[in-house]
Amino acid sequence: MTINFNHLRYFWYVAKEQHLTRAAEKLNLSQSALSLQIKTLEHQIRHPLFERVGKRLELTKVGQIVFDYCNDFFSAGEELLYQLQHRIDISHPTLRLGATVNLSRNFQIDFIRKLIAGNNSSLLLVSGNLEELLNRLQRHQLDVVMSNSIAESYEKDPFVFHRVADQNVALIAHPRFLQENRSFEELLKSAPLLVPEPSGHLRRQIDSYLERHKINPNIVAQVSDATMLRLLAREGMGIALIPPIVVKDEIENGSLLMVKELAEIQEHFYAITLKQSKQGIINQVLENFDFR
Repeated sequence: MTINFNHLRYFWYVAKEQHLTRAAEKLNLSQSALSLQIKTLEHQIRHPLFERVGKRLELTKVGQIVFDYCNDFFSAGEELLYQLQHRIDISHPTLRLGATVNLSRNFQIDFIRKLIAGNNSSLLLVSGNLEELLNRLQRHQLDVVMSNSIAESYEKDPFVFHRVADQNVALIAHPRFLQENRSFEELLKSAPLLVPEPSGHLRRQIDSYLERHKINPNIVAQVSDATMLRLLAREGMGIALIPPIVVKDEIENGSLLMVKELAEIQEHFYAITLKQSKQGIINQVLENFDFR
């Protein structure tokens, strides 16, 4: 069975307007001609698409499914036309980049600085959770997603997780925690500890390290957002086990100190693309994203 895309487009307009006459006016068709196109589509897929509720046409369950698909490809088509008419500069293309909300801002800035310095493209940066960004990537609304985690539930989907950088974790402390000249092990055992949220790969490494060294820590906060971990550490609310890049500025100005770097614990950074992504986009990202 082959679906006529004109029929789908007519259906999409009626579904958005919830009214046959208004949709016909926008499409410059007669109401009877538009009604016939909808009936032809319903006959083809063997399901009713609308039911009349008062003066409105409301979608049936099958109609809602068809409408969701139409939203994806017709909205993308309209966006494409707009980009071709108004936005696209072949010599200076736009790289559409997604970044997970818990990704270190300093890490993102280092990447963006390299990208802009290359002056090969402009940048559209979107933040969101990993699931949301991968959905947009799959719909071709993004070119690449930056993340510090792999979504195991997406391993069978059409994504490639390029491991592009690693950062050792370090014990980061406000100077006041070091006034008593306590050792690294003593700090971990007695000082209030700030750590990433329990569900991530980095946290599992931290828990494993503490267990191996028989350290029972005083964890006072478990935080998913790297920026919030940085702020809590900067305010002296606890010592933090995080990659130094998260607090790079504070280490440079002395407001936070790196007590010890732990090569046993690493945060991994990924550039996620679709399997069918153009090699040029992948190369552009990997060249600028490689911090190893």
